[in-house]
Amino acid sequence: MGGRGASRTAKHRFQLRFYGRFRGEDGRMVGAHQAALILTGSGRPSPSHVASHWRCDVSLCCNFTHLRWDTSEAVEKDRLSRCAITGRWMVAA
Repeated sequence: MGGRGASRTAKHRFQLRFYGRFRGEDGRMVGAHQAALILTGSGRPSPSHVASHWRCDVSLCCNFTHLRWDTSEAVEKDRLSRCAITGRWMVAA
């Protein structure tokens, strides 16, 4: 198990370049949240969709059960509604 060539047999190969960022097979940078969704078989529905947290507000969380694809507008609307409920302002990273 593991070893140098282990990742070559995986369905999706990612090369770690920066913390939380990966370079996919096509050479494009992919965020850790996007990679988590892609590796679970949930491909991006369209280029306008982003990976968003919908079960937790922990920005470092990459648990695929806490993530989903959503549009930027829906993410912002959800963020504002959570701020109204909790009284906390969440700053986008």
